[in-house]
Amino acid sequence: MSHNVVTVEFGDGFRLYAINDGGGCHLYRFLLSKHEEAEAWILDSKRVIPAEPENAELSEETVVLDPDEPWAFASRASRERLWITGPRNSDEAIAETGWKTGDMYDA
Repeated sequence: MSHNVVTVEFGDGFRLYAINDGGGCHLYRFLLSKHEEAEAWILDSKRVIPAEPENAELSEETVVLDPDEPWAFASRASRERLWITGPRNSDEAIAETGWKTGDMYDA
């Protein structure tokens, strides 16, 4: 399995961490507080995917997924609920807003 940790950066520089499932080609929506927690989740043989929290979108903020990479991607997340509430990839962003591909990577 090819999982990796993805940084989620809020406007004030605060960071949380997500898990990308490279084999399944998707980013999980749940967030973890520490990079080490995300790495431990990847290595855990009894992984549990958290249930979607209620009303996470009520506390969503603009974030950048993978801000240190050339493919940094603008989205939304709730630091309070530890959940990505916005698009996780270009297909979801296009479906949600009709953005042009170039507009999504202006993070």
